[in-house]
Amino acid sequence: MSLISYFTPILVVLSLWFTLDLPGKITSEGSDCEGCHCMFFFNISGAIKSPNYPQPYPRESSCLWSVSFGPQLMTIRAVDFDLPPPINATCRDFVHISTGVEPYNIFMPTPNSPNTYCGSTIPNINIQDRNIHIQFEAPPKFNFSGYRGFQINFAIYIYPNFTSLAYLDQLGNQTVLTNNKVIRISRRNNLRLTCSSTQNITQNITSFAWYFNTAQLGPTINLNRPNHSSPGEFSITTDSDRKSVELNVFTTTKSNFFGDYQCVISTSAQTISHQGRLLPISDYQVEIVGDYTIIEGFTLSLQCRATYTFGGPSSSESFTWYRSGSLISS
Repeated sequence: MSLISYFTPILVVLSLWFTLDLPGKITSEGSDCEGCHCMFFFNISGAIKSPNYPQPYPRESSCLWSVSFGPQLMTIRAVDFDLPPPINATCRDFVHISTGVEPYNIFMPTPNSPNTYCGSTIPNINIQDRNIHIQFEAPPKFNFSGYRGFQINFAIYIYPNFTSLAYLDQLGNQTVLTNNKVIRISRRNNLRLTCSSTQNITQNITSFAWYFNTAQLGPTINLNRPNHSSPGEFSITTDSDRKSVELNVFTTTKSNFFGDYQCVISTSAQTISHQGRLLPISDYQVEIVGDYTIIEGFTLSLQCRATYTFGGPSSSESFTWYRSGSLISS
């Protein structure tokens, strides 16, 4: 076996993770790139901006950025976009997105060029890959000026199946709320909901937000603000490993208890939402009725009466009698 053929498999494996022949600066985790050609390796999140952004970009701009995090999937999202509109259905200044080990550059996009964007409408880019390349071209032959360019955020992709919204009953049993699932609960106990993302590598870049009937409850929870409390109303707490955020709505709240609850899990490049509806089983008041005069040798008669202020009894309602802490009957 020759020396060259022996090392060939190793070189192939390396090329799956890195695009090594691109000109530009290689950035590491936590570093920024101010130039027009950068390769973001092992950055769990960041931003790619056109030259001089948010000021107008210069003519003769030709840039290429690549993002990768080893075997992890990356995703991107445009948060600002201002390029000249297309002429005759063709982009003159444009952003082109490609994936794979090597970038696929284009220089004369056609009206049907995939993943090619121009104009002032923020594009809805839905791409996940281990290697993502962003190409920007502003040829000198076109006399456009005054456009501020773009900002495209990138981050490690969070798998939606690794996230969930769940209801916790008073015993700690979970009911996962998906696809606007409806469950019926009682207001006799605090309401507990958890919003979870179990993908370890994204913990420090993930934020959580709670909504009730489309109105946000408290602030957005993130690494810098892990907890929140509104006395007498609700609290939001983050567990120690930052995988789950719990919403606890107190029975003392003066606000409506039942309705649509939503948790939103997001990074700078992705948003995942889960929603469920909680409706009441019943609300009632319990009182003991009877003659409290106790005479030895006579029968004592007491009645436990429930007055329903909403709904009616369900299969889960029961009455249990105790005497001095000891069970009599149920």
